[in-house]
Amino acid sequence: GVDYSLSDGRVLLNNVSFRVGDGAKVALIGPNGSGKTTLIRMICGDIFPDDGRVSITGGLGVMRQFIGSVRDESTVHDLLLSIAPKRIRDAAAKVVATELAMSASDSEKDQMAYAQAIIDWGDAGGYDFEVMWDVCCTEMLNKTFENVALANLTEPFNFEVFFGDRIAVLGKNGTGKSHFLRMIAGDENVKYTGTFKIGARVEIGYFAQTHAHPEYESKTLLEILWETYSLQLGAAKSVLKKYEIDKQAEQKFSSLSGGQQARFQVLILELSGSTLLLLDEPTDNLDLASAESLESALDRYEGTVLSVTHDRWFTRGFTRFLVFGAGGQVFESPTPIFDH
Repeated sequence: GVDYSLSDGRVLLNNVSFRVGDGAKVALIGPNGSGKTTLIRMICGDIFPDDGRVSITGGLGVMRQFIGSVRDESTVHDLLLSIAPKRIRDAAAKVVATELAMSASDSEKDQMAYAQAIIDWGDAGGYDFEVMWDVCCTEMLNKTFENVALANLTEPFNFEVFFGDRIAVLGKNGTGKSHFLRMIAGDENVKYTGTFKIGARVEIGYFAQTHAHPEYESKTLLEILWETYSLQLGAAKSVLKKYEIDKQAEQKFSSLSGGQQARFQVLILELSGSTLLLLDEPTDNLDLASAESLESALDRYEGTVLSVTHDRWFTRGFTRFLVFGAGGQVFESPTPIFDH
């Protein structure tokens, strides 16, 4: 069995011993702080037991709780590479190392080493894996709309959304913009024809600054993060710092400014696993300072953002523009259009 003690001497794991057979599905169950994550980290090789050992036969794939976003700077590519065969991981490490060396000195020797690393990457099957990874990410994270028409509002249109896109939905009132967001969110009252497909791993979050949160009103930000996500002081302040509200950690939600509340709500959506954020005219009732705070929060959000807006200033942070125009026409424009 394995033993493990915390830095203050408290015993966390004592003579823990078990075996997972081929094909078994095992759940680790227990209260926060009982050592579940520590045990997983031992199996992954991140940490080592004080006594005993962990033995693994066969391959090991690890799905971390957080990929990038709030805990570290890792990416989906890092995850995919970590579970690839050893030859792929080794070839990738060689490419990175030789690229760094070439960037530092740019000597002919370093250039040749980098060129050889690229060749070895291809010989190891790296490019084949890149194609497979691209297909997987496209399937999991994209949103596709094919010949969709909102009943009595729009003509049929096609549109594809990619992970990380910042899309402003523009048009006059009554043209179907809000119905479009409600359709994506799964509102069965929205009637439409055609098909739209949401990637299997897409998690939708809906944000509106007018949303009331009575469950937050009497609680501090730290209390909310602890009760909702079991984040202790250090981890809680770390995620709050990302949205520049760590100094308000011990303030009650109701005492925050509009912009601070907006940033905290975006953080909550990110912690909940949201990868697609839908916003329906989010700046309509915000003053300039609060709107700037919301814009700052969205800059830090690492998923896809789809927002209905009439705010010319707010569209500065968007890179794609879906226009609901005259006569039910829906089309993408390279620049924002406000006069229809």
